[in-house]
Amino acid sequence: MPQNGRPQTNQPMSLFSILIILLVVCLIQWVRWRPLDLAHFFSLTNDPIRYGHRGANKYQPENTLASFRQAVKDGCTGIELDVHLIKDGALAVIHDKELKRTTGQTGLITQCTRDQLKSINAAANWQGRFEAIPTLDEVLEAVPENLTINIEIKDFEFLGAPDTERAVVKFIQTHQIKHRIVVSSFYPLVLRRIKKLDGTIITGLLWDFTDWREGLIPFFCLAVRPDILHPNYLAIRPWTRWIARAKGLVMQVWVVNDADRIRQLSRDPLIKGIMSDDTILLNDILSPKKGQS
Repeated sequence: MPQNGRPQTNQPMSLFSILIILLVVCLIQWVRWRPLDLAHFFSLTNDPIRYGHRGANKYQPENTLASFRQAVKDGCTGIELDVHLIKDGALAVIHDKELKRTTGQTGLITQCTRDQLKSINAAANWQGRFEAIPTLDEVLEAVPENLTINIEIKDFEFLGAPDTERAVVKFIQTHQIKHRIVVSSFYPLVLRRIKKLDGTIITGLLWDFTDWREGLIPFFCLAVRPDILHPNYLAIRPWTRWIARAKGLVMQVWVVNDADRIRQLSRDPLIKGIMSDDTILLNDILSPKKGQS
């Protein structure tokens, strides 16, 4: 007790004060959130962009050149793919860090080299097939120049150097393809690093939470300030739409393999991209050449 008999007032910061600080930070982030003008991006193709998810993976081994070519053949105006940075600095196109699921081999993709990729069969689950794991530059060379590409970064190191992010940014800059690329990730820090490296690259925040964790997404959005929202179509909520309208954002949704859902989502003015495993179904419904069914 101090000499004047009054209790000390230097108490720890109250919960109310913490909430006020958080509110101020959120407001600052909201004001600073200025998404890129994407009129050029969505003018490349008819709305919505018809993405083959990992290519045409219902009909071809996922994330292979055969799969991406099939998606183009089926009429897709975009493809979605996944990248990992490998041992010699190349970007390998494969979903899992572990090789086992798609190749049947043990080991990590990050420990491979470009030359080794040529002998690893990414079609191990397809009897009698061999498809090498492609690199990102091989995919770019194999698809039309007007095809939209969604590059999802799978690697994430919280404390490590952002080597994958640097490699992806350098790839986009070197090939001068910013106008048809969106970089997406489930990890907010990955997208924040991309924006710090090059603020003109289009970014999309992925999420699929349908439980209590979805309450974190608005804060992730404020932290990252993405240009596009990439929710699982089952995770679209009223607040998702409110954020999109308030900030002039659009959504690209995944993975939609039901005909009625594709029709429903394609009529939503906020949805400008639909990703599907079933590229034939997607294009039968949405391709202007085939008409609406």
